[in-house]
Order: sequence, then structure tokens, then C-alpha cells
Amino acid sequence: MAHFRKTLFIFNFILLCSTVSFAGKFAELDSPDTEQGYLAYLLINENPFPGEKGYQSIEDSKKGMRQILWVINNRLNEIPEGYTQFQIANVKTKSVTNIITAKGQCEGFHMDDKGKPSFENRVQERINYLLKIANSGKGPGKFAELLNYAKTISRNYIDYLKIYKPDIFMDLFVINRIDVTGRGYSWMTNRDYYNPGGDYISIPDKYDGSISGNRFFTLKKRN
Repeated sequence: MAHFRKTLFIFNFILLCSTVSFAGKFAELDSPDTEQGYLAYLLINENPFPGEKGYQSIEDSKKGMRQILWVINNRLNEIPEGYTQFQIANVKTKSVTNIITAKGQCEGFHMDDKGKPSFENRVQERINYLLKIANSGKGPGKFAELLNYAKTISRNYIDYLKIYKPDIFMDLFVINRIDVTGRGYSWMTNRDYYNPGGDYISIPDKYDGSISGNRFFTLKKRN
């Protein structure tokens, strides 16, 4: 009987350790060497987490991730009449990665000297920090929720071309008496001095153009 209790104690101890180890992994990301992982890194990089400048709520940051994903999609698949993809995205491509790494488009993300998708060290350092917070504590919290959300919507888009909520700017056709194409085609940090210029039209607050610390832009209608 004593031998049985000792064996049971060892088994329970191993089981407990295994459970604790598993429970501590509340958030994981796909490798940035994959297209879905690289996309998720962008969505995380471009949206604030709790305690960071521009953060308002979990839902606001999720909304910001979705709208940036819509910009990527629109630059790939929704080129308005009168425009070329190169005029909008500074690249001609069918690849999500190429949209992200096009010259001068997504700060911190680029192709390295060998033509491999890469990013600045600060991007990885922040993600490591966010993962560390997400995987600490007794259960999943806001950090884990946001990281896992970025992973999920990136996988859904790359694997199935699905974004499960609409582009909120899709039916926006007039801004300050200017005819616009609708849909989001760019975003920048929400400061008055940041503007992509050209035929990009800033979407004002009354149309929800400021999301998760970013200002979104549509295009002036050409036809």
C-alpha cells in the first residue's frame, strides 16, 4: 500500500507539472517565415496593447487589426477603376508578403538582401515582450487574446481568403463633398502631419476613420 501511495504521488506530481507547463502557454504565434506568421507580426506591430500609447480597448485593437487586413486585401484584390495596383501599393503582385514589404509602405517590414521577408529588430523585441506577458500569470488575459486573435485572422485570410467582418469603409462614397472610391487603402499613425498624399483621402472621425491609434485613408474617385 505504501508503495502504491508513493507511485501515485509521483504520477500526480508529473501530471501537475505537465498541466502547469501546458497552462502557461496561453499565446503562441506562427513562425514569421510563413506568410500567415509574417502577416500576424504586421497586425500586432501596427496595433497597441494594454498600457501602450493609443490603446483604448481589446475590441478597438481587434478592429484595428481587421481594418489593416482589409487594406492589405484591397491593395491585392480591390483596385478601383482609374488606378493601377502599383499606384496604390508601390508593387504589382498577388502576394500578401509583397504588399507588406513594398518599398516605403509598412515601416519596419522589408525584404532583406537575399530577398527574404524580414523586419527590424524592434518588431521581434516587442513581440517577445508581449508573448512573455501573455504567457505569465494563472490564465489567459488581454495580451493572449490579442496575440491569438492576430494569429487566427491571419490564418483565416491566408488559408481561406476570409475576413469575417466587413470593411467598415466599403460603402463610403463621399467625404467633405469629394467623391471617393470607398474601402480602406492606407493607414498611418493618427497624427495630422502623417498623410500618404496624392489621391488618398483621410477618413474623418465621424466615419470611424481613427481606429486603434491609426488614421485610415480611402481614395479619390477618378472615373
